[in-house]
Amino acid sequence: MVDSASVFSSSNFFIDGVGAPIMINKDSIDSKIYYLKFNAVFLDGSIYHLGIVGVVDKSGNVYSDTLHYSLFNTSDAEISDVIITEIMSNPTDAPSLPPFEYLEIFNRSQKIIDISSFVLSDPTTAENLPADTLFPNEYRCYTSSSNLVAFQNYGVNHVKGLASFPSLNNEGDRIRLFDTSGLVIDEITYDLSMYKDPLRDDHGWSLERIDVDFPCSDKNNWGASHDPSGGTPGRENSVVGVFNDTISPWPEYAFPVDSLHLEIGFSEFLDTIHASNVSLFLINQNLGQPVSISFSSDQPSLLFQLSQPLVKGQLYSINFDHSLHDCSGNLLKKWDQLSFALPDSFSKGDVIINEILFNPHSEGCDFVEIYNASTKTIDLSKIKMAHADPIDGIAKDVVEFSLMPRLLLPKQYAVAASIPSAIAAYYKVNDARLLIPCSLPSYNDDEGIVVLMNTSLQEYERFHYKDDFHFPFLSDPEGVSLELISPRRNISDSSNWHSASYNCGHATPCKINSQYYDDTNDGSSWLQLTPELFSPDNDGYHDVLGLTCTPPKPGYMVELSIYNEFGVPIRKLTEHELLGSDGNWIWNGLSDENTMQQAGIYIALLEMFHIDGDVKKIKKAFVLGKRN
Repeated sequence: MVDSASVFSSSNFFIDGVGAPIMINKDSIDSKIYYLKFNAVFLDGSIYHLGIVGVVDKSGNVYSDTLHYSLFNTSDAEISDVIITEIMSNPTDAPSLPPFEYLEIFNRSQKIIDISSFVLSDPTTAENLPADTLFPNEYRCYTSSSNLVAFQNYGVNHVKGLASFPSLNNEGDRIRLFDTSGLVIDEITYDLSMYKDPLRDDHGWSLERIDVDFPCSDKNNWGASHDPSGGTPGRENSVVGVFNDTISPWPEYAFPVDSLHLEIGFSEFLDTIHASNVSLFLINQNLGQPVSISFSSDQPSLLFQLSQPLVKGQLYSINFDHSLHDCSGNLLKKWDQLSFALPDSFSKGDVIINEILFNPHSEGCDFVEIYNASTKTIDLSKIKMAHADPIDGIAKDVVEFSLMPRLLLPKQYAVAASIPSAIAAYYKVNDARLLIPCSLPSYNDDEGIVVLMNTSLQEYERFHYKDDFHFPFLSDPEGVSLELISPRRNISDSSNWHSASYNCGHATPCKINSQYYDDTNDGSSWLQLTPELFSPDNDGYHDVLGLTCTPPKPGYMVELSIYNEFGVPIRKLTEHELLGSDGNWIWNGLSDENTMQQAGIYIALLEMFHIDGDVKKIKKAFVLGKRN
């Protein structure tokens, strides 16, 4: 017990820069507690030093030394005051660090923040942080309690153990930091692409935040640790730098969750305070502005409550105000409108396989493009893909075309690829929003079968491709896609496929094929040739000759052959074919012996025999041209 006379002497207490207390009171319950009142306001974030001297106990024992205690007020954390700065998800074979997972946080503010009972979580585990105070520019490292001693023995400072440390998935995960009220202070969804270093993206190296003064959770603000140990737990990162976000956000998709709710996805998180203004969005068909807006913390999307229910079969569009911006202030610049409709069920022939790349560049990947040939709006997540063995034809390795609900509007294309960025790197893609990440089945370079199914695994389409479907004089098929020539003809017909032209870059993902042939605009004559001069040189311009027969009545048996100008038969396109309302064929300039023909004038001879006795022979001249 202290002596009352000495403890009530204000001269025995002092605070640097403040002075002695103006009042001293004893606690009414605990006789060991005294309250000191000073003639000053203690500022948040400031550290004060209390000195005690000359205080004695009941026996007259005097404190031999002056005692100093640090005093400070803590402040509440705001969003991004404390940030996640380092993630070690796969510590196997780290150069010298303990082989255990860890996370690191950093106080980037000028506040002193009490982080006691803050919550660190991944999608499956949430754990409260131990009692602790984080000072400005201070780091804190967390690992499993069972691994704490290993980090301490290694010399890691500011490390704490958690009984239920979140398990960090090697390929990627979402990490979030909550305050005691449940506010998300920071979060990051990481994946292997954030390493940006093929030597360090496997295991043994941590992910480090590059610029701690950039508050937004941008994946480009991360990179692989270059510290010789494999990481920098509890201290400044090795890849310190300045990050500037100059990329504008854009709307990626609109999807009706139900008739009264519409989800809008963006390329990155918007400034939620500004984007909460309903006047920045306008929907046609008299829907007007949304009634309310809510924001997802898991992904950069908004959920609108609509003023009235959507109507089945009606196409809608939503317009976005250009003042919308991301966390860094970058304004919306492109794609200020999205179209959407309630999705329909689909049937055979509604969606067709339109293009396939099965022999990609060494640093690229396969892709499969589909085309909505119907007037319906289709949910891509309801389409499944598989591959089938060319020998037994059995489909296997079924995957979803899209893991997330996405719309495929009428006459629209969509491309599934395991690495969409690789497709965009090699080919010109007008609208990358139609590139869908997908764990594609393995499609062999020489031969394979692409299969489309519905969610009940009912088969709707299959294409058995072979490498010899390519243009025969193609020097190297690597990186060259096969394109469907006419969506109106049977996709199983090898003559309805052609190598993408070199003028388009050898593939046309997400847009009309370079070898597309429109056989719906041939007029009313019985036999039409389009074009009348074609050049089969794979440059994407008039590479094939389209032949269309539109007889006045069905029931004709036809034969169609190509002759050179000397009357020598070159190619028989069809024989004993029974026509319905029309017939369509394509000639690529090859003879029956698979040799390319010389430039010159050729004749198409169509012989027609009807069951009622009518016989017709139609000749049409055309030119096969070659570049000089």
